[in-house]
Amino acid sequence: MTYVAIDEGVPRAVLGYFTLAMASVPRETFPKKYVRGLPHYDLPLVLRARLAVERRFAGRGLGHALISEALRVSLRAADEVGCRCIVTDAYRDRIGWYARYGFVPIEGAAEGGPERMFLDLRTVRAALRS
Repeated sequence: MTYVAIDEGVPRAVLGYFTLAMASVPRETFPKKYVRGLPHYDLPLVLRARLAVERRFAGRGLGHALISEALRVSLRAADEVGCRCIVTDAYRDRIGWYARYGFVPIEGAAEGGPERMFLDLRTVRAALRS
């Protein structure tokens, strides 16, 4: 799924977007406290594959709006397909940004590549309830 934010005044101008896909990762890549009671096979999850904001609009809250919508869509998908977390491969200079939303590092980062991070969707549900 791809979600695109456009400028209503200039409908051909893309301000930002995100993409989501279903994926799975080996159970062993997660910290033990997150997988207690789960089956011993690859765990299904939502992959936040891309998220980008047009540079001219950086720092205006569009990234927050996009990640918020991505989390809401992920919750709906999780209800349909039975997954429990969302993962992303964060560029090194964006790790702190994702950490503000509760994403934590897990195994799986390629040497010098992006950092694999995940967020338990139960955390998102709890945050939306409060």
